[in-house]
Amino acid sequence: MNRSQFVRVFVACIMLSIAIALAALMAKNINIPYFNVTAGLVVAVLATLVSVAYIIMDYRRSAQHHNILPYIRENEQMLLFIPLSNDQLNKLDPTNNIVEIDYDSIKSGINVNKEKKIVLNITQKYRLFFTKVVNVQVDPNHECILLSRNEQIFYKEKLGIFVNIKADPSLIKDISSKINLHIKHFKMKNGVLLLTFDYSALCNHIKYAVDLLMHKTGKDSVTLYELLLRDMLKSCPNDSNLLVSSSISAGIKRKDPWINQVSGRLTLTFLMVFRVSMILGNGSVFDKDKELSSKIKLLQNYIVSNKLTPKSQHIVTLFEKIKHKFYAIHGVDNYSSLYLDYYTISGMPFSKLISSEICGGNTTLAAIIAIASYQCKSSKHHVKTNNFFRRILHSAGSGDLIAEVDNVINGNLSEKINLYSCKVLTSKISTGLMIISKSLGSVCTIREVVNSARNYIMLKYFSNVAILKSVPDSVKFESIRTIVFHERSKQISKVNAVNYSSGSSASRYLMV
Repeated sequence: MNRSQFVRVFVACIMLSIAIALAALMAKNINIPYFNVTAGLVVAVLATLVSVAYIIMDYRRSAQHHNILPYIRENEQMLLFIPLSNDQLNKLDPTNNIVEIDYDSIKSGINVNKEKKIVLNITQKYRLFFTKVVNVQVDPNHECILLSRNEQIFYKEKLGIFVNIKADPSLIKDISSKINLHIKHFKMKNGVLLLTFDYSALCNHIKYAVDLLMHKTGKDSVTLYELLLRDMLKSCPNDSNLLVSSSISAGIKRKDPWINQVSGRLTLTFLMVFRVSMILGNGSVFDKDKELSSKIKLLQNYIVSNKLTPKSQHIVTLFEKIKHKFYAIHGVDNYSSLYLDYYTISGMPFSKLISSEICGGNTTLAAIIAIASYQCKSSKHHVKTNNFFRRILHSAGSGDLIAEVDNVINGNLSEKINLYSCKVLTSKISTGLMIISKSLGSVCTIREVVNSARNYIMLKYFSNVAILKSVPDSVKFESIRTIVFHERSKQISKVNAVNYSSGSSASRYLMV
């Protein structure tokens, strides 16, 4: 008997009881022997049957939620997994329903590293009218996690609670697309789940540049804005006549002042889009440097007096420059750092991006990676990255190209090689060497070939590596379907997770 059936029976019993009660009031006019006794017995029997039916239904409803492997209806449901250690899980009674989950912000607390322990107040319903509140702490060795599909991840030795949630397909798609989603806390009441979380947004637009520019680095906590502006103003002349157009400079027929040069136009764009006061506030650190301060004021006055506005093509170039400076201060702007395998804008680690392209038939990329990973005796600091790329080639089924590189270009780094020789043109890495020949010509040194291949990989890296920003968010699920207790070690069907714990992936995240 389900809940709706129980309600129907319960209402019918009430109506019948009312009818019997009314009949009892008129018993004086009814000539039925022992009518009052009979009516009382009928009501008692009905009440007993209804109570037994409710108890059976309540037991069956609780029993079906106990230690049963959860199942997700894809594009209709999601699953929230709450990991609990064995001692915490034992505080709960799996035969009784969870009716409310509340986040205890006081008991959870927070430490200096902003790493919280999650303490929950879980309310369970005991039979008809009684409830009990139990305090449990989420297992600190595992993260709360949202699941959207019945494949891709194994849960083997994890204990906890699974909450099955009904959700619209658009909401499921939106949540599943979020990068590095981390659940902070949640509350459940009256069948509604409120989930608070952080996720990582790609800083792939100029609107995110402010976050990058305000990023501080080094012992002195210098902002990226200050570092970048100082670098850009190094080429700026101290003579104002050489800096901007003036009657004096016109008299000496100066046709190309600094502001009309590439570096000058980019610096003007930088100051137009990102004013010093906007990033650093009043009382800028540049005020202490009179020479630098005078250059900035001169350029700012020039912008205002000429009513300059930034051009779109300069903004695009500027954003790339900001990103590259950010890469540089994090030490990921050179070939030797590629083995760190950072996350990319394609939604996967750099290694997986490269591997997928090679497996997809990109023989040129495979050849260039094989050349780039050539182990030069004088480049010991590149060993980790070289081995990183060699592992990718082996996993993609192109490991034979490594031996081919040794066969074709093996020798002294200063030795010359003809890229149009028969040996090169008939080799398995010829497609990669032909790309390299476009910039180096037909004859070059082995060192130039290897460096050119590495520069090619760096360009691909810079165009794909993602800079991420942590974004707070929350979502409300209006319908809780079921809650499942998972007590004993049992392998659960593979499922796709929206977020992964920090130890589940070898790739790194480049965060603002």
